Amino acid sequence: MRPVYCLSMVLLTALLSACSGGSDSSSGQGTESPVVPEALLMGLTHEPGLARISYSHDYQEVELNTRIVGDIAHEEARYFNLETTSDQRVALVLSGNATDIDLSVWDTLSIVSKGSFQSGSKEALVFEAEAYRTYAIEVFAFEGSGSYELKVVQANRESLGLRANEIYVVAEGEAVEICDGELGSHTQSNFPMDYDYIYNMASGAVRGYGYSIDHYVTYQGTREVYEYMQGDLYSDRFVSGTGQLLYRYNENAGFYGRELWEHTFEEAGFETLNCRGQVEFSSSLSI
Repeated sequence: MRPVYCLSMVLLTALLSACSGGSDSSSGQGTESPVVPEALLMGLTHEPGLARISYSHDYQEVELNTRIVGDIAHEEARYFNLETTSDQRVALVLSGNATDIDLSVWDTLSIVSKGSFQSGSKEALVFEAEAYRTYAIEVFAFEGSGSYELKVVQANRESLGLRANEIYVVAEGEAVEICDGELGSHTQSNFPMDYDYIYNMASGAVRGYGYSIDHYVTYQGTREVYEYMQGDLYSDRFVSGTGQLLYRYNENAGFYGRELWEHTFEEAGFETLNCRGQVEFSSSLSI
């Protein structure tokens, strides 16, 4: 898990938001027919055929439905460029034997900017790619070294390791945050936040893929509770806080939920900020 040195409230809350990958990031073993409503499924069920290539150089061009293999050293990065000839729903699925590897993707216009930074050697994320736009993909070895495999594939349940009663949800919302300090209060409104998570249709429980920084997560059914502390080794900046996410589903509203948080920023030479915020989110995509 790469450390995130937070410079702004928007950045911190964006990084904390998405699915908050907890300790349970293991994929399911079965790819049998899903026991979820057919109308909710917006991706393929099975993995399409994949071409296998080896890493050769940074910003190597790759095509959709490719399996990339290579080796990576501690604190080393590998970069790839993806461009599709039509609009596509893309899944990136990373695995390896390094202790901790991370995955991110972005485009030059920052319309897409997502990452999966969980502790461990498995990461995944899903995004909508527009035709003839270039997307940069980064694989980063935060801890350890070894081999890795990256699948760049049309989004499908098999590649994402979904169990029969699970569904991968991509949700989004706009947050409001109020911060109090020695110099007064200020409010930030309507900044976007993304959430990727896996929802169990049978139990309502969740497990995670996506953004995560050093925080402790417990899952309590449809509720996720976390606490975190994050310091910057190169300055006197420190942030800590708590929060919770509530996940819901019904046939009329689909997947939706709320995140609530409180945190404190401390930095030498600046005022201490005590912040609280919330966001209501709803799904834009489910697989």
